[in-house]
Amino acid sequence: MELYALASRYPRVPNSRWFEDVIGRRIAAASAALPPEVVEAAKARGQVRDLEATVIELWADMSAVFPEAE
Repeated sequence: MELYALASRYPRVPNSRWFEDVIGRRIAAASAALPPEVVEAAKARGQVRDLEATVIELWADMSAVFPEAE
């Protein structure tokens, strides 16, 4: 949810039928199962995240799980 909110700041994501079909509906379904304050907090965090810093953070996390990817 947080990452989708970050990605949604860029016009291609919220204006894309493909993104909606592939991930948007799943995010919406998962959000429906959570308390509204949790959903809003995740969206708020995503709206202020820095894209480059997030990519670096995710790459580091993935590298720890899949060291052969480096």
